[in-house]
Amino acid sequence: VIRSVAAGNGTEALQDAFAFKLRFGPIALFLMIACAWWADKPADVVLAVFLVGVSTWAMSVGDAFNAVFKGVQRAGYSALLVGGTYICLTGLGIGAMIYGAGILGIAVAYTLCRLGFMVAAWVLIRRLGYEIGKMFRWQAVWAGVYFMPAVFFVGILLNINFLTADGLGAGAES
Repeated sequence: VIRSVAAGNGTEALQDAFAFKLRFGPIALFLMIACAWWADKPADVVLAVFLVGVSTWAMSVGDAFNAVFKGVQRAGYSALLVGGTYICLTGLGIGAMIYGAGILGIAVAYTLCRLGFMVAAWVLIRRLGYEIGKMFRWQAVWAGVYFMPAVFFVGILLNINFLTADGLGAGAES
């Protein structure tokens, strides 16, 4: 996306990136929830997995939008979005811990901040004249499938970390 935007042909690349995330994000989210449910985790942990999954998808979509700002050399927009998101997340996360909101409080903090990042990035790219569009090219979506083995490998590493933490702790600590 960054390279295409810098070359003046960013709309199609942005639409392709968005299409891939829109089509495969829900599948990944479903798999995350299914794994938590299958592992017989308590309902609050399954809900937290759902919320963190939604927040991760929103951050991924926001990152595609943020690539536009990098391509048009608007580092200020990028810094404002990313910095604002992490300041918000830090504040809400600390607040959730102080007030004893537990794992669900942290998950809600992530979801609110990252959805805010995505929406703010979307508003800003529209100001630059970019449109996501209503039609996506399936070819671009399927081309992204070739990257899935790398994503799968990272997912395996994260699951190993989860299982290790789960084995050393109990439930919500992991």
